Parts: sequence; C-alpha cells; structure tokens
Amino acid sequence: MRHRVVTMTALIGVVAVAVAVFASPQVGDYVRAPAVQNPAPAIQALADGSLERFVDLHPVMGSFSLLLRAPVVAVSDALGGDHLLGYRLGALLCFIPALILGAWLAREIEMRDRPRLEAIAFGALLVVNPITLDAVRAGHPEEVLGGALAVIAVICAARGRSLESAVALGLAIGTKQWTLLAVMPALFAARPGTRRTIGVVGGVVGVALALSAPLADWSDYREKAHALGQTEIVSRYSAWYLVSSSAEITVPDGDTLDAIRRLPHGLSREDISLAIPGVCAALVLVVAWRRRWRLLEEEAMALLAISFVLRVVLDSTVLLYYLAPMLFALAWWEVRLRGSPLGAAAAAAFAWLLFRQVDELAGTVSAALFAAGCAAICACVALSLRRPVSHGP
Repeated sequence: MRHRVVTMTALIGVVAVAVAVFASPQVGDYVRAPAVQNPAPAIQALADGSLERFVDLHPVMGSFSLLLRAPVVAVSDALGGDHLLGYRLGALLCFIPALILGAWLAREIEMRDRPRLEAIAFGALLVVNPITLDAVRAGHPEEVLGGALAVIAVICAARGRSLESAVALGLAIGTKQWTLLAVMPALFAARPGTRRTIGVVGGVVGVALALSAPLADWSDYREKAHALGQTEIVSRYSAWYLVSSSAEITVPDGDTLDAIRRLPHGLSREDISLAIPGVCAALVLVVAWRRRWRLLEEEAMALLAISFVLRVVLDSTVLLYYLAPMLFALAWWEVRLRGSPLGAAAAAAFAWLLFRQVDELAGTVSAALFAAGCAAICACVALSLRRPVSHGP
C-alpha cells in the first residue's frame, strides 16, 4: 500500500539525516561571532531569552529558521550541551520539510508502477545527498528548509490544498527571501477560487516572519543588507565569471596580493539580486498567459526549477548548497513527467563532481562548464512547456 512506502522512506530518511548530521564536526558559518548571514548569535540570544539581542543580531534572512531552532538550542544548553550539539539539533529540525518531500516523492514514484525499492531509494536520496549535506557543513541548513517548503507550497497549490500551500509558502518566505520565486508558480497552479487564500494567508505569514524582527531595528537591518549586497566579487561558478575582470586585494598580512574577479561595469550583487526575480517573473507570466493563467502541476514545477537554476547561475556568489532547492523542484518535475528522477540525480552528480574539481580546473573552465550544465537543465525542462495551448472553454 502507498502509505508503506511513505513511512519507510521517512524512517530511512530520518536515520540517514541524523547519522549524516551527527557525523559531521563542521558548523561552517554557524559561529558565535556576529555576521550578516550568520544566524548563530541571534538564535543563541533567543535561546537565552533576550529578544532585544535577537533583534540586534538578526542576520539578513527571515526569522522562521531562527525561531524553529532556538528552543532546541535552549534545551541543549540546559542539558549542558555545547555549541556543536545545538547546531546539530537545529539542523535536524530544518530537514523536516525535506523529509516530508522525500516521502511524497517516493509515493509519486511508486504510483507510476516503479519498484518500491527504487521509490524509497530516490526519496531518501532527495533528502540526504552531497548537495543538502553541503548546506549542513556550510552552516546553512535553512537553505534546505526554505527550498523544501517552496516546493511543497507549489504541490499543495496544484492539488487544491490552499491552506497548506499558503502556510508552506509563508514559512518559506519567512525563511529565505529568494523563495519569493515560488509565489507565482504556486498562485497559477492553484484553482482561481483558492488563489486569494494562498495570497492573503501566505503573505501574512511570510511578512510576519520575514519583516517583524528587521522592522524592530530597520536602519540596522538595511545597513547589513546593503553591506551584503555591495560586494562585487564573483565566484568561479557564476556565469558572471565569464565576463568579469581581474582585480587584486591585500590580504590581512599586508604583504601579499590575492587575485579576485570583479563584476563588470560597476555592478554589485545587490543589482543582480534585483534583476533575477524580474527575469523569473517574466518567464512565469509568459507561460501562464499562454496557458490562460492556469498551470498544470508539472508546468508550475518546471518554472520553479528553472527559476531556482537562474537564481544560482546568475548570482555572483555560487555555492554547492545553493542547488538544493533546484534539486527538489527538478526531481518532482521529472517524476511527474517520466516516473523517475534519473536526470535530477545526474544533474546533482555533475554539480558535485564539478565543485570537487575546484583546484584542478581553471576558473573560466569551471564557470563555462557550470553555465553549460545549467543551460542544459533549463532547456530540457523548458521543452516540457511546449505542449499545445488549449483553446477550449
């Protein structure tokens, strides 16, 4: 029966996540020192019961993952746990939506008459793989949390579960701002009569979680966001690397010069971050218009996958774990169309292998290969959107 594959996948996923999280001694950016993208100090402040310090130390992201993790950090502290234990417990909570999504994926695969073992394997691998585990090592499990919630929101919207979609969408927006890319796919996948519920409830939840803490000290939050957005440095896997210019900076010892790549024409990461949502929104609107403003589930997921790819490759900073949301959406889209996410697995393997070759490949080669891979993914997904437009009532 279908519930068996869901239960088995969830249990295997929980064990695999727990083993992987507790096997890693790394916390990445999750350190005690305040930083614009480091949630640890704010989580610790909330765990200590200091709302004022929570607001002061709030990183440039939504509050949901911080509120989610603070209670387990408080429990860990009360039991004498160290910083690493608190991080691990919080990371486990961030994987809950991904575990749900993995179990759902296994059910979808089995429903298409695929072997149960294959369904369970792909469902568990969606949750525990080199990309999602890189988020744990980097100190940002909230990337997995936000990506899974965004995909769940689109699935629920397409299946008429408007309240669940609205809550998931609001929680996603309250986790990371880039999950706004899921708003239009979710709305156009939903029946017209349910869109108001998704928009209003999702908007209220999202705004409350994304802006309540920043608005308490808006000038400080704006200063942090501005500082983060003003960087001009380009990472080697960004498409911008191919048109970037070389520059040199002085390293802390003051004697050695370190070569970097800089965005062209005086652009900053903030400029790019404002342009990417516009490109993605235009794409969704064009397809939705051709579909008479109602998208099938696989179409909405295709657009979400493409949006998540563009969000990564067009950013000036590209890290492996940024691909987790894309992997979630791509796997779901492929199962809906083909029954098995082999292509998504191949794309994840390609990205992982490419990022492992960081010291062996020249920067231009890395950027070109990654951009070509992303272009291939977008082209394959976009082909599924070329079905004839219905002119019926």
